[in-house]
Amino acid sequence: MAKCQPTPEKRWLDQVRVRLIDDEERARFDELLQKEHYLHSARLGGPSLRYVAEVEGQWVALITFSGPA
Repeated sequence: MAKCQPTPEKRWLDQVRVRLIDDEERARFDELLQKEHYLHSARLGGPSLRYVAEVEGQWVALITFSGPA
């Protein structure tokens, strides 16, 4: 059976790393979330987790999970 070759997208996705932010990154995270989110707010309800997706150390996505307010 022939082995499939990875697509360019797959190779790029293999480089993505998702991690919890450090306490000292919170201000940067909230600033970017407020600037880029359609609601222009970094306020989250209830207990929350903040993650960043990185490629070669560059932030490419912000991810939040929140409990009920």
